[in-house]
Amino acid sequence: MTAVSTTRSKEVLGRFSYDGSRSAAKHEQLADFLRQCLNVGFEDGDRFFSERELIKQVGLSQPTVRTAIRTLSNEGLLNHRPRQGVFVCKPGIQPCIGVVVQSCDSPVTMRLLDELGGASAEHGMVIQLFHTHQGTRFAEVANAVERTARLRGVVLVGEDLDFTLEAHAHFEAARIPSVSLGWTPDDAPGSCVTEDHTAAARRVFDHLERLQHRHIAVLITNPLTGGPVRDRVQCFRADAEQRPDLSVTFVDCEVPPSGDTFALVHKRMPEVLAAQPRPSALVAISDWGAMAVMQYARTNGLSIPADLALVGYDDMPMAAVIDPGLTTIAKPYHAMAAGAVEWLASGAGKRIRHFCEPRLIVRESSRPVTSILKHSPSTRGGRLARKELVPAG
Repeated sequence: MTAVSTTRSKEVLGRFSYDGSRSAAKHEQLADFLRQCLNVGFEDGDRFFSERELIKQVGLSQPTVRTAIRTLSNEGLLNHRPRQGVFVCKPGIQPCIGVVVQSCDSPVTMRLLDELGGASAEHGMVIQLFHTHQGTRFAEVANAVERTARLRGVVLVGEDLDFTLEAHAHFEAARIPSVSLGWTPDDAPGSCVTEDHTAAARRVFDHLERLQHRHIAVLITNPLTGGPVRDRVQCFRADAEQRPDLSVTFVDCEVPPSGDTFALVHKRMPEVLAAQPRPSALVAISDWGAMAVMQYARTNGLSIPADLALVGYDDMPMAAVIDPGLTTIAKPYHAMAAGAVEWLASGAGKRIRHFCEPRLIVRESSRPVTSILKHSPSTRGGRLARKELVPAG
């Protein structure tokens, strides 16, 4: 147990400043300030500032100071012992990891959050979520994160690279360890734990080559504003360039953030299928984009995989239950979450860039080349006309 020196109390409490423009009462503002002091300057059992010290240093009345102390006592953060003083009480507070989430409407994000919760629990920690809604300024989110009790560090989840880099830079300046679950440039601040996009591309093209596909179209079905998406596409391009026996075409569906993926994929599909030679396999860089291809094929008289093999990316829950089941790259959700939490739990020392191996889940949507369309698809009555199938040769 340690006591608070007069010099230290004067230095720490001298930072308090009552803000009359805020709607919070004086005792509420003081309670908020004292919580921050508890988070960074005290351990369980330490003697806290005395009532007299608080009144003298913060310049507020005795009733205001007593109300603030009572608030923290009611929250279980302080313990008043008669004739001894006020002591810090933290036995029920677990170390915390702040998780800053750009969007919660993605199945990928929800899967990562589940894995982060499990990995944190294994280390005796909890996670606290901080959402960035439309119109929310980053400073508001950062302020809330910095007030979190027993914060070990921050995990950043989301694909907006500009936001991620801003967050890393801010938390680095605030001396708060931060790690993103998604690709960032080599020279970016903060740490990064993500999937290995190079390995993913290799697995996909190896699989399609084994199935004797030689003409492949890769559909970019996510906004290229996302850093992980850009890196994913770049790695697929790099791998394709190393395969002289493959003809790989990249088609940007130009999906903007919050855009209608299905409509934009449907718009580009006639162009994709009219190419000569016609691709026998399509790779969508997201499962959501692959679902759009499936819907287009179904409504235009094409069969997957009889007419087109299809591969997705992310292994969303629906990939296993749709008909046909979707061959897809499974992001290493568990390894990514565990790697980030392990780094923070171990003290967040040297900056890391860790790449986790993804898996290829082979399902019914991809199969060997057995037939191709004799002619390129044509449209008739708004639908693609099925042509006679002949053996591939």
